[in-house]
Amino acid sequence: MSDGDLPKSLTPTPEAPWTDKLVDQFVSIIDTVDLKVLRPVRLVASVLVYGILILTAATLIAALFSISVIRLVDQFLTPGRVWIAYLGLGGIFTLAGLLVWSKRKLAKS
Repeated sequence: MSDGDLPKSLTPTPEAPWTDKLVDQFVSIIDTVDLKVLRPVRLVASVLVYGILILTAATLIAALFSISVIRLVDQFLTPGRVWIAYLGLGGIFTLAGLLVWSKRKLAKS
């Protein structure tokens, strides 16, 4: 189909090149804004959301693990003396905390 076959409303006009340039420039600006602003904002938002989700899940797992260990020790190793389970698990957590504390790097001031 050639330009002669098109109706007058669909034939290209002399103004088409500057409108094409304007649209291309607008698309270029939008792409630049997306690349420089919106993608970093989306990345930060994703990191925050997934970080909060992981922190919440880790806290829940740690609490359930502690409760399970105390109940198992109380039920099977020292029935009726739950304080021994608390003392043992507290000692394990204290030793783990001291080990991590000793491995820290001090900031040089």
